[in-house]
Amino acid sequence: MHSKRSLPNNEFFQMLMNEAFIPGMSVAAVSDGKPSWNSALGIANTKSGAPVTTDTVFEAASLSKPVFAYLVWKLIEDGKLAPDFMKQPLYKILPEYKPFFIDSPTKSIRFDDSNAGRALTANLVLSHSTGLPNWIKPDEKLEYQPGKDYRYSGEGFHYLQKVIEKLTGASLQELAKKYVFVPLGMQHSCFSLPDKTTKLASGHNETEEPQERTGRPEENAGGSLHTTACDYGRFLAACLDEKKSSFNEFLQATVYMAKDTEAVKKGVTTQVLNSVAWTLGWGLQEAEQGNIVFHWGDKPNFKAFAAVNLKDRSAIVYFTNSENGLAIAEDMVKTTVGNLERGLSYLFKTYDYERYDAPNWKERHELQKEAETAEKNHDYKLAKELFEKILLLSPKNKKSEVEHRIEWLNALTRVQTTLLTEEILKRYVGQYGPLSITV
Repeated sequence: MHSKRSLPNNEFFQMLMNEAFIPGMSVAAVSDGKPSWNSALGIANTKSGAPVTTDTVFEAASLSKPVFAYLVWKLIEDGKLAPDFMKQPLYKILPEYKPFFIDSPTKSIRFDDSNAGRALTANLVLSHSTGLPNWIKPDEKLEYQPGKDYRYSGEGFHYLQKVIEKLTGASLQELAKKYVFVPLGMQHSCFSLPDKTTKLASGHNETEEPQERTGRPEENAGGSLHTTACDYGRFLAACLDEKKSSFNEFLQATVYMAKDTEAVKKGVTTQVLNSVAWTLGWGLQEAEQGNIVFHWGDKPNFKAFAAVNLKDRSAIVYFTNSENGLAIAEDMVKTTVGNLERGLSYLFKTYDYERYDAPNWKERHELQKEAETAEKNHDYKLAKELFEKILLLSPKNKKSEVEHRIEWLNALTRVQTTLLTEEILKRYVGQYGPLSITV
């Protein structure tokens, strides 16, 4: 079935970027199951002025997860994993596991000493039904009930990665290169750190200031993919071209968002909760005009989004080097794959994202630019006054961030007469626009 939709021109994309304060973006589209269009717009780094090109590599964040799910399927098809691997208890392969963000080698978790741990399977991991948190924190009391609710978990993906690495004797990067990147021609993609010759986009905050790179160097199935829009477009086309029924099963609804307790708490409508589900690796919006699978990528200063219409075989993926990148998702998707209103309603309400044309959005960002300039010039009084204006314009779910920033500026205005102890400073550790506070 040929899609009658057509991509808008680059002027439309650039308009969205300008409205959302996004420095750079790379986009690729698929039509009738084939890569059909790509474009690179804007600046890779606002300080250097380097442009985004079609081979500029972006951090994909959680757009890593659909690629990993595809890799798992490929390993089963190739016989590297058992046909019933998806249902096998994972603890029998890897009973002890060190969480991704815990550095101490002595602080590992055993999955063989509880009914919950022994219940974990690849099916539960890829559908975010393990009950595990997104990332396990040091000294956190771990409580989880596999299969009870939907709970988004990058940790589950990392655990499954470690299980597969033990079974195959190969690293995530080695497996992805052999079974995904090379066969699909994804020559600019890797789960490991890119080499020094790679043209990398720099991440930018809400006001288009370039930021230091964040994250850890280890390979991570849940979030370490580096790629280009062209490469990811090839991956989306490969998913649409796959005819085997076993892969189609990966794209069937596994758990509906009515089981996402956070979404229910945030007031997502029953209509949305009952029509948005999770497959093995993707979000899914069910609709009469055609099911659409989708996923987003979100890490500090980088945002990305991908959507695939399974009926008319169209798709789009875009990567931005901006904290604001998801603000344009709806406008980007509806031009290419159709109406993703319910899927995006679930996503934006559950995770507190905002559109670029939300009330007061533009004014808040313009004020924040002024405030951060004042802060860089050590005019903390003016910066505080501007953030107080921002506070009045902020929605409820954003107010605490602004209040935290004002509290910090209050401390800075007293710094000439007050000694800030280490105990006080620890309260303010974090990223504050162009400033980073560590103790």
